[in-house]
Parts: sequence; structure tokens; C-alpha cells
Amino acid sequence: MVDGPSINNWWVVPKDLQNRAQMTAWLDPEVQLDALVSLNIPVLMNQAPANIIRHDEPLDLPAADEAKTRWSNSTAPCYAELAVANVAYQKAHLQGSNLMTSFIYRRFDGSSPTPVKVYHGVESRSLHAFPPKTDADLAAAARDLVLAFKSTARSFVSQRATPAAQP
Repeated sequence: MVDGPSINNWWVVPKDLQNRAQMTAWLDPEVQLDALVSLNIPVLMNQAPANIIRHDEPLDLPAADEAKTRWSNSTAPCYAELAVANVAYQKAHLQGSNLMTSFIYRRFDGSSPTPVKVYHGVESRSLHAFPPKTDADLAAAARDLVLAFKSTARSFVSQRATPAAQP
């Protein structure tokens, strides 16, 4: 069963609703942005320092990706976009609890309005403290989610979006 902030299950038990609420609160957009900024993605990618543009409204990613245009009004010659497309919690009997994060990375050259490289990917990390078993585990569970999110972002950027990974 996959459960997360953007996934609706046809059958949801009360514990799943609690897990969803905790995950949505502990990995809200502000926490995700702070986590991404803390990774210093330009350094991970061996790139020059970059300005991060936060969108106040969530992007309609399918429509934005289909349009093949920049998601901001920037005309900067060195320009890239990284979007968190989905964050999901998965619990499997054999694999345990996992955080699965979907990303989209788009790179533009010059002032081109269309991307020259587009990478989509899903990264997954094991969760060790989420979901919390008791109230005493709440802080550890929240920390576990953020660390797993950062790990998925670091992995995606280093494996798919770095210049060495670009064909």
C-alpha cells in the first residue's frame, strides 16, 4: 500500500490517516524547501552559486512539464529547475517502511525557453523511526522523514542531474 500527501487510497484505516497527517505536517513545502537549500545543490552539482526561486502556488506539474517552458519568468543564461513532484510513504511487509520521492530536473542553456535536458526520477529510502510507535517517538519520526527526504534529493541530484550524468 502506498500512502502519502498526494495519494488517495480506496481503503484507508485510521492509523493510515494519522500517518498521512503527520507526514504532511512534517514534510510540508517549507520543510522541503529548507531541506533542499541545506543540501547546497549547486555545490553537489559542481555548479556556480544559484538563486532559488520558490513558487508561492504549487505548480501543476503535468501541465507545466507538457508546456516545455520555464516555470519562472527568468531569462538567465544559466538556468535549471528542480521540482518535487510527489512524496509518498510506502509500507511493505518485506521491505519495511520507505519514503519515496519523485523529482523533475530541467536544464536550460542560454536564454532558451525550452529545456535541453529533462530528468524524471524516483528515489526511495528506508525509514527507521516513521511511523512513530509512541508519542515519545514523535521527534525521531519527524527527523527520520526529513533525513530520508534529504537523502532522496541528494541521490537524485548526484545520479541524474549532475553534468557527469548528462549524456
